[in-house]
Amino acid sequence: MNENLGQRNIRTFKRFSFIPWMLLLYAIPLVIYVGWLYCHWRATDDRTGTLVFLVGKGAMDEAIKDATGQVTHVGIMITQKGKHYVVDATPEYGVSKRTFEEWEKAKAPDEQVLCLQPTFHFDIHYLKEVCEHAVGSPYDSAFSIYNNRYYCSELVQLAYASIGEYVIPLQPMNWRNSDGDMPSFWTEWFDRIGTPIPEGEPGTNPQQIYEFVKPQSRVLKIEN
Repeated sequence: MNENLGQRNIRTFKRFSFIPWMLLLYAIPLVIYVGWLYCHWRATDDRTGTLVFLVGKGAMDEAIKDATGQVTHVGIMITQKGKHYVVDATPEYGVSKRTFEEWEKAKAPDEQVLCLQPTFHFDIHYLKEVCEHAVGSPYDSAFSIYNNRYYCSELVQLAYASIGEYVIPLQPMNWRNSDGDMPSFWTEWFDRIGTPIPEGEPGTNPQQIYEFVKPQSRVLKIEN
């Protein structure tokens, strides 16, 4: 009787010893599938290349509105490890890279933000390379495309260019208001840095970029 009981116990042990292996066989595909879902979510949450536009309220913003339109600033979003950053050029920081949350906190509460993700083709690797290389560069107070400094829309225009080809075209710059007068803000600005006002020189502005990309973009709501 003891011998039969021992044999039955052995058979029972052998039968149940397969259970961990069966569980493992089911668990491995499940882990792979969950990992794929996570990677897919990370990939679809990539906002690299999204343009962040600002309708500002400061003195410089008002001078820009007088000359070109309501949109006064633009930056580029880059996603790294699931975190969204804004690379932009400002007089205060030069070319900086800040989290979208930090960037939003730096603006005035009543300033409007709009994020547009272009649907047209551009070189995402080139865009990232230009942005990362530009971080730390000084602000281009002279608004010239012939130096190694950047103003906001200049950086965006360059980042969206593939080698030797501009996606966003240059156009003659205008600094005058709707009456054809030169605002005192710009006269004082360029007097202070000792350069002539680049009226008619090739360049870009945030309103121009907004109008160029809007028909070829979708509006995004960015969550941190």
